[in-house]
Amino acid sequence: MARSINMDGEKKLNISLLLACIIGGVIGAAVGNVLYNKLKMDWNPIILVGVYFAQLTLFVTLFGFISEWITYHMRGAAWDGKEILTALGVIMTGVVVMLILGMLFQFLYGLGRTKNGIKDIDDYIILIDNSGSTSETDPQSERFSAIVDFVKQLDKKQKIMLDVFDDGTQNILPLKYVDNETAQQLEESLAEFQSGGGTNIEGALQDAYSRYEKTDRKGAVILLSDGASGGSYKKIISKCNDANINIYTIGFSDIGFFGKNVLNKLSARTDGCYYQIEELNNLTSTIEQMTKYANQRVLLDYRTGTEHGKVVFMILRVLFILLLSLCLGCIVGFAVDSEQIALRLLPMRLGISLVAGIVLEAGLYMFFSEALIRFIMCVIISIIFVHYYKAAYRTEDYQSWGGADLRFGQDTIDFGKDFGNGIGDGFGSGKSFL
Repeated sequence: MARSINMDGEKKLNISLLLACIIGGVIGAAVGNVLYNKLKMDWNPIILVGVYFAQLTLFVTLFGFISEWITYHMRGAAWDGKEILTALGVIMTGVVVMLILGMLFQFLYGLGRTKNGIKDIDDYIILIDNSGSTSETDPQSERFSAIVDFVKQLDKKQKIMLDVFDDGTQNILPLKYVDNETAQQLEESLAEFQSGGGTNIEGALQDAYSRYEKTDRKGAVILLSDGASGGSYKKIISKCNDANINIYTIGFSDIGFFGKNVLNKLSARTDGCYYQIEELNNLTSTIEQMTKYANQRVLLDYRTGTEHGKVVFMILRVLFILLLSLCLGCIVGFAVDSEQIALRLLPMRLGISLVAGIVLEAGLYMFFSEALIRFIMCVIISIIFVHYYKAAYRTEDYQSWGGADLRFGQDTIDFGKDFGNGIGDGFGSGKSFL
């Protein structure tokens, strides 16, 4: 069925497609954050990043297609059954393509990362928050019993030092090798504590570092807290990096944005890891997962330690997000049966894609909430700016449309026989202009 378009019509922004894709991006961002936060400690990051962008692509393209199926601004004619199936096939193919690209880019981004595990840590410096708020956040003192259970799992070749802190710091156990009596000694000592005071994390770190005798053994700090305190932390972070000491921070309550930001910054800048837990009854498994995750350089998360400010990884992250965003724009274009979106949209997509990559890199570099930054990135990626012409379409096949003169919304579809020379029809023959 041949269709032609009057190019003298009014040029209009396709608002319905824009809004539909943004809605899909919002849903994809929300679903992606839930998946990422739930699975990042368990799944291989290569698979996780691939799935993240695949599901985002599914929601953006599906909502964009539904919008065009209803309005058909870009193609100027209603969809038949075969075209709908073809479009759905394009969407699923695009999902698979984005899955593969996401996995590939994460593989490349994560190359060369040093691997360490819980067995590689020789000395544990454990700091436990005992501020007044813990009487509400941990009324049964499960943080103490969790540490005792953790110590029972340690090898006798490993050392442990334990401090309890509030406004000040109290050393419970000097640095010593783990033996059969260590767990019982800790259990008896910790049973005497009552919650009270503030949360002086910086002071606790400084005190512990001053008493830790650095040798060629690998040291790590395990910090449990239900909140955070002020302070620059720059000096202690620098000292820990110089001594090759990682800080692993564990939040055991809803510590809020400020608290999470502080604990994230401490861990990320010392090649450690931050983790929020709801239950403290399996601390050994949690720390094992944290040391494993800290060894990974993930496209969608903070870089840690000395890699935090490396320009090469900044450029790679922006580049990979840019390429993924460009690919998503092309998939949306082909899915809504408009070659113009897929091809002519590229120059504008370059700008949008670059902004998305910069937002993700800058936000994570400044330690803003990673979930919020990923959400904003997804919304930016889902923006599809494209214009169409409000014009008259005519077809030579009057009978195939039921012999009726139809008017769809604001776009006039006028059927007749003598319109003049037409342009070829078929999938992808719509007209759109940027």
